[in-house]
Amino acid sequence: MSEDQIFRTRIVNWARYIRPSRTHSPTTMLSRYASSWQEERYREMPGEKVDVDDAQLLEKSFTWLDASDRKLLKDWYVNLYSIGKMSRVNHIFFRNVVLRVQAAERRFRDAVESVSARFDNCQKTGFNSPQENLNRGSV
Repeated sequence: MSEDQIFRTRIVNWARYIRPSRTHSPTTMLSRYASSWQEERYREMPGEKVDVDDAQLLEKSFTWLDASDRKLLKDWYVNLYSIGKMSRVNHIFFRNVVLRVQAAERRFRDAVESVSARFDNCQKTGFNSPQENLNRGSV
């Protein structure tokens, strides 16, 4: 499995962790049909568990991204928009949707690596945050 595929499975894990529950009571026949289709799409596969620790690390790293990357990744992985809807909602040419999502994934992976390195550094030095490391070093 390539590094990109491994990171995508981590993003899918994160998306399952932050995805809101889909419990509502639709009233029209069309919304009931759409709701049942969405429930099927959002349902987790049997036996799949969410790695909460990794999902929380990705959630912390997610805040480091700019707004457009956050929107792209949430629409693609959390809201599960189709390519057509991604194109319409994000005002992206249809053929460029996948390329833009892949670029956002790369920036997300860089952010996760950066946050993870900072966290590892904090654990090695015994301080709770990078800010405390800076304060401690300047004393």
